[in-house]
Amino acid sequence: MFGTDDELKRPLTQDAPLISAASGSQNPHSNDTKRRQHEHEHEHEREPPTQYYERNRRRSQDSLQNDYDNTIDHKDSIFDNIANDKDIDDRLHVHSPPHPHPHPHPSRSPFDLDRDDIKNLRSARGGLTSDALTGDQSALQSFPPPRQALSIIGEDEPGHLHPTGYQRINQSKPDTDFITIDWFAEKDKARRAKRLFRANNRDRNPCVGKTSDWFYNIQGWVVLFMVGAMSALSGSVIHDTAQWLGGLKFGFCKGHGFWVSRKMCCVETRVAACEAWTDWSSVILPAQMQSTFWFNYFVYVVLGTLLALLASYLCVTYSPLSLGSGIAGTKVVLGGFVIKNFLAGTTLLIKSLGLVIAVASGLSLGLQGPMSHIACCWGALFTRIFPKYKENEAMKREIYSASVAAGVTAAFGAPLGGVLFSLEAMSSYFPHKTLWRSFWAASTAAVFLKYFQPQVGNETRLVQFQVFYRDETFMWIELIPFAFLGILGGLGGALFIRINGKLHRVRKGVHWFKKNRYTEVAVIAAVTCLLAFSNLFAAEGQSFLLEHLFSHCTELQTSLPDDLTDALCNQEGKKVWELMLLLLGAALGRFVLTIVTFGTQVPSGLFMPILSVGACVGRLMGWLVSEWHLKVGDTWPFQSCSGRTDCIFPSLYAVVGAAAFLGGTTRLTVSLAVIMLELTGGMEYIVPLMVAVVASKWVGDAFGKEGIFDVLISMQRYPHI
Repeated sequence: MFGTDDELKRPLTQDAPLISAASGSQNPHSNDTKRRQHEHEHEHEREPPTQYYERNRRRSQDSLQNDYDNTIDHKDSIFDNIANDKDIDDRLHVHSPPHPHPHPHPSRSPFDLDRDDIKNLRSARGGLTSDALTGDQSALQSFPPPRQALSIIGEDEPGHLHPTGYQRINQSKPDTDFITIDWFAEKDKARRAKRLFRANNRDRNPCVGKTSDWFYNIQGWVVLFMVGAMSALSGSVIHDTAQWLGGLKFGFCKGHGFWVSRKMCCVETRVAACEAWTDWSSVILPAQMQSTFWFNYFVYVVLGTLLALLASYLCVTYSPLSLGSGIAGTKVVLGGFVIKNFLAGTTLLIKSLGLVIAVASGLSLGLQGPMSHIACCWGALFTRIFPKYKENEAMKREIYSASVAAGVTAAFGAPLGGVLFSLEAMSSYFPHKTLWRSFWAASTAAVFLKYFQPQVGNETRLVQFQVFYRDETFMWIELIPFAFLGILGGLGGALFIRINGKLHRVRKGVHWFKKNRYTEVAVIAAVTCLLAFSNLFAAEGQSFLLEHLFSHCTELQTSLPDDLTDALCNQEGKKVWELMLLLLGAALGRFVLTIVTFGTQVPSGLFMPILSVGACVGRLMGWLVSEWHLKVGDTWPFQSCSGRTDCIFPSLYAVVGAAAFLGGTTRLTVSLAVIMLELTGGMEYIVPLMVAVVASKWVGDAFGKEGIFDVLISMQRYPHI
């Protein structure tokens, strides 16, 4: 179709001497060739290693340039032949468009190239000139220079220029500059830097050389050790400070000090009415008007609204990229794109402060998701200290992937789940060595988190709501309600993604939301506080609620004897159904408030609110199954409950429901099951968790393959691979 066999073989035959002339190759068995090879082998003995390395690098680049130019010549010849072949056009009933660069001699065959043709082709492409074909190596053009380094932290510094070889992406946000990294070039630059470092090391003292080489190899481990330690410290400080600041909406600790949180103030008494805690009515109002419900209600709403406005003002004014959870932007960065200032030191500071204030305000959001962003900011800061990572963007992203694992560990206290979360949900590029380094970062964060956590009673917990299931097991018939919880979680997650996506587009398209962003935050905060103060399942915060919902009544009555414990563990007649309705209302209210809160102008995490919604639904399902068992007794399908005092545990349903709703919203599977497994500490409950997560994944995928963070990337028009 492209010509005869002789025509196809002709360019190879004619170009062979040209290629040989360019590369300087001769008969491999001649004496001159052997002499040059011998000189080449001993050249490194009479020149420094750096010059020897540079000369070989340039020689390889020149050879690659020659091969590239000859390949381009052959490709153009073939396309010219196809374009000028009238018989082919007639047989295919098409008319080829004129070639942009027609052959200079149409009377000859396109394969009959002479020295002038090759010169014209190469001159048009800026490649080698015809002097190269005569062996004049001095006429070779210099190889394109190595790509310059890009510092994510300092790219907004005065005089910053975009590095050569990076590609600008067209997007709709003029204030955000996206550029891609060249993975192959960055990895090649890392290999060249390592070879050059070792070549320079040969000239040093053996002891100094070995020490320098050892330090060069452990730089990554040192960086991740620092990231794990600082992520654990950040998570502990953010959680404890938010807990203390949120308690100020109710009052302050008078017995142990103003700086003590409500939980720590009453840790010794463990009673519903803590004498060491004082509400604001007792301090501000006269003695005859103290303990007024409506005054405390007013203070709670006002302080919650002011805290939400303060968090929004800090982030919008000083660091807009600190808004939201940061998971979507982190996925974009790990995919090979650079977002200006996204991992800057200012973003780290403002996001930490804004997250503390936003969580303390009582808004329906959490701090677990933003901890991944905060950990990556620490990774970006520490990579600037070490030259091995400072000038290589691909190696930086290996550190960021491991930093995500440290951030999840600091948020949940689940190191294995953090490693799997980084692998499953975040990283587009995850080499084998990054898995081991992620495990190292997560282990470091877990050790320091254990140290930084305050001691509660006689034990120090790794996470906020860690519970232990001991001898209780589940019946195989219960897999049916567990699967049903998975179906509800998939439906709820799909509904959340659909409504929140539409609301996000409304916020982007309607001018009122852009002009009145603070008004929107104030209204949402005020409504949230108004609904939460009088609701036992919402007033004390989401961590407090999850700690109760995940625990058995026997454990709650001994360790947390408060009003919420009485509400969850009271099984007397009609009051049970009233509490079921209250729990259902708390789940629906939290679900709606999370939809409208996620995407506002505050730092906001998604994991904790969705876990709270799923835990409420799961606990409600557990109550229904328990009431069914009490009604039918030890008959079918509860024959295996014969002789057991406790057979149905609503707390287990709460854990399964939380995993189901979070899986339906984020589309996580393996990492989610492991995180929930590490939270509960019960290996025998992995089967219910897997059943619920798989069911929620299947049902959610029926309405859309993307999770909430992938949808958010698309809605924000972020580039992502």
